[in-house]
Amino acid sequence: MILNQIIIPVMKLQLQRLNRTPLPKYLGLFWIVVHTFHFGGISPFTPLTALAQSPPLPPWRSQTRDQGNQIAINNRLLNVSWHRWYSTETNLSTGSERFGLQDFAMAQSFNFSLVNTTNPQQQPLEGWADANGFMLSLPARVVNGIRYLDIAPFMEQAGWQVKVDGLVLRITTPTATISGIRPSPGQVRRLVLDMDRLVPYQMTRQGNSVTLTVEAGINSSVLQGFKKQSISNALPTKPESNPNSSSGNTITDDSIPENLELQTSLSTSSRNPSTLPMQVDSRQNRTTLIFGTSDLPRISALSRPYRLVLDWSSGSVPSRDLQWAPGVRWQQRLVTLGLARFPLNGLWVNLRQAGLTMRPVWNQSEMLSGTYPLSLIVQRLQSAAAINGGFFNRNNQTPLGAIRRDGQWISGPILNRGAIAWDDTGRVRMARVSLEEVVSPSSGQRIILKGLNTGLVSGGLSRYTPDWGITYSPFTRYEVIITVQNSQVVSQQTLIDQPSAKITIPSDGYLLVLRRDLDLSKMFPMGSPLQLTSRLIPQELESYPHIIGAGPLLLLEGQIVLDGKGESFQPAFIDQKASRSAIGVMTDGTVMLVAVHSRMGGLGPSLTELAQLMQQLGAVSALNLDGGSSTSLYLGGQLLDRPNSTAARVHNGIGIFLR
Repeated sequence: MILNQIIIPVMKLQLQRLNRTPLPKYLGLFWIVVHTFHFGGISPFTPLTALAQSPPLPPWRSQTRDQGNQIAINNRLLNVSWHRWYSTETNLSTGSERFGLQDFAMAQSFNFSLVNTTNPQQQPLEGWADANGFMLSLPARVVNGIRYLDIAPFMEQAGWQVKVDGLVLRITTPTATISGIRPSPGQVRRLVLDMDRLVPYQMTRQGNSVTLTVEAGINSSVLQGFKKQSISNALPTKPESNPNSSSGNTITDDSIPENLELQTSLSTSSRNPSTLPMQVDSRQNRTTLIFGTSDLPRISALSRPYRLVLDWSSGSVPSRDLQWAPGVRWQQRLVTLGLARFPLNGLWVNLRQAGLTMRPVWNQSEMLSGTYPLSLIVQRLQSAAAINGGFFNRNNQTPLGAIRRDGQWISGPILNRGAIAWDDTGRVRMARVSLEEVVSPSSGQRIILKGLNTGLVSGGLSRYTPDWGITYSPFTRYEVIITVQNSQVVSQQTLIDQPSAKITIPSDGYLLVLRRDLDLSKMFPMGSPLQLTSRLIPQELESYPHIIGAGPLLLLEGQIVLDGKGESFQPAFIDQKASRSAIGVMTDGTVMLVAVHSRMGGLGPSLTELAQLMQQLGAVSALNLDGGSSTSLYLGGQLLDRPNSTAARVHNGIGIFLR
């Protein structure tokens, strides 16, 4: 009997979840302050558990011979996703078989720069010229949230041979030779490699040196000449002013990642050192050049004649304005606010674009608890773009704010904090949001519940539904658990110092968890009926099926409405200058997803500065999201605002899906 009471509800719960899952069933599923319920100034009860361990995410989507995650350039493995499809076009010598490489990974691995474009079907590349000497442009297509660039022009122009080997795409390039290495005339910060054809190349940085790898041999006389060079001719290991330093009028590594800026992190040194490499080596039709500098040059592959040009000339922070997909536009710009200048990344999203939807995202496993890197969450959901969402309790990795999807509350709002609501027609609204749930026992008394599926610990009654997970474990030392099925109390138990207890949440009901005011338990005798009512404030948001809560609210109707204290945020959180993320709406309904880190030569924005930045970008409504180390802006398999390795885990986010 006991086994039936446990196993049958669990089976019902699993079936219920499968039936209501809105996404395809095969989709598996830093600085500010510690992400706990201290955000609101709420004194927590005695903690029972150590830092929770996240459950494993559902396995990655199955891969076939038509896609993989590695390429091999002349047997040199690179982590670049690829995709194969078949085209009806036969005007190219490569035939109907097409191969695409993931755009950001391809740009990083080959040191290309994605050039601004208004055409999402074509991506120009800075760093490789076509046969006529013009900038090469590759066809682009989005598949399962990843944008692939068709390499057929490379295959035709450069003679690449491509072969699928399991999950690896093997690319073989024709034999090529470097015939000379020389400074560019009159340009002491520019180096030219003369070649007999264009081949793949890659620039990497390690410590105080950078290495250029070129898929070509080198003329023996050129090689011998460099072996005699003195190391004193190398570039300086530490320029006077480095755009990747953390002081002065500069951008830090956390502000703009090297893997996205590629070769555009240029030295601003006024010195004129030699550009000769400190070491040159060539083996098996592959040449490596090591330079004694930590600065990455801008690299261009040019034709007529064929040559690679490495340029360390002074440069500025690069801007981006790229229509990545229909309805999704990526911008990277430097925004001036008084005397401060903030580099920021943003996505401008048209919710009225056919085939585009925006949804709350989280781990979507068997339980609501758990934190993961945003990129890991959205890649498993095949989201094309995303930004981190609301706050969470770090002790148990549970949400601290509203999550509503397809009209169903996954987690309730807290502390009347700011939230964004939207529907699938493109309507968007922001407000301070509360959910008033009232339970009425047989005595007729109305008891207002303190929270729904929330990690915020407070006295009184809170409600936990199957969306919380299969079971519930106590947050505090003393709790009374009231089990409700079919609107009737079926059990009541008192738990004292039992943090590992697991109470089953019925699939056809919920748990009422009583903390502190334990005398209220007398109002819920076994078998007594219960009536549950709920009311969303403001009521106009009832017609919006999707809601994410964070806070504080920044803008409404174009005006700054920042009230951190009114939304129960601590002063340190409000005033601190740190990395921030925000979501905004423009007058035409365009949604902005924005991430901003350090200002030039300083720290990140305060909340007031963030509100002013969003206002300057054209937002009429704006909401602060969980920032600091959680700040993450994702597009097509890559974080735009920071290296993947520096992003903290998050509980939830806002995802953009394309079909």
